[in-house]
Amino acid sequence: MTTSVDANAGEGATTSTPDSPRPRPTSTPGSQQPHPAPKKLSPLKAFTSLWGREYRRSTIVLWVLWFGVNLGYYGFVIWTPTFLVAQGYTLVRSFEYTLIMCLAQIPGYLTAAILIEKIGRKSVLTVFLIGTACAAWFFGHAPSLPMVLLSGCLLYFFALGTWGCVYSYTPELYPTVIRTSGAGAASAFGRVGAFIAPMIMPVVYAFIGPEGGFEFVFVILTVVFILVAVVVGILGVETKGKVIAEE
Repeated sequence: MTTSVDANAGEGATTSTPDSPRPRPTSTPGSQQPHPAPKKLSPLKAFTSLWGREYRRSTIVLWVLWFGVNLGYYGFVIWTPTFLVAQGYTLVRSFEYTLIMCLAQIPGYLTAAILIEKIGRKSVLTVFLIGTACAAWFFGHAPSLPMVLLSGCLLYFFALGTWGCVYSYTPELYPTVIRTSGAGAASAFGRVGAFIAPMIMPVVYAFIGPEGGFEFVFVILTVVFILVAVVVGILGVETKGKVIAEE
């Protein structure tokens, strides 16, 4: 049985067979078109762009922020058990107290994550930096074990909350085309602070002596966090709700 098709039937109509390509859909005026990929810059050009007029201020803020937070954070985190032993606590007790303080980091991080979306990155970051500075001062001057634990928990709470703000705030200060370069350069400069802090603090402690070394170390850390808070508060910009540029 054969089937014949009138060649003139449906003249002008579009016909297709299983092997013929289907017509591509055409875009309508209201349809969304994909954004073109941002242009790529060479590593040298990307780095020099960080210090151009438009982004120099943000770069200064981030480099100070990353360096100061690394210097302050690793200045006390690594040496806290040793400092507590030097204050007369046993080694086992000092590690036990440090563990309790470290647990306070979890709610600190979560609190910062919630507040930056409700209040803003810069504001919450500044508050947490000031909170870290105050807690560092009280920890260095704590007169009793309960005050040591309370101020220590607050120190770790605000310190890790600060880190949560830093990681959220950093990439939002640059456009897509130089974002990785900007965040990477700030982080790399901050590692210098993380490298020298564990070497400086015990030297300072030994130089001052056991009588006042403990307090003096945490006075230094207090000053560091206050200075960083001032830089962020004065020079930093709020990024909450702002659209990040592509180029």
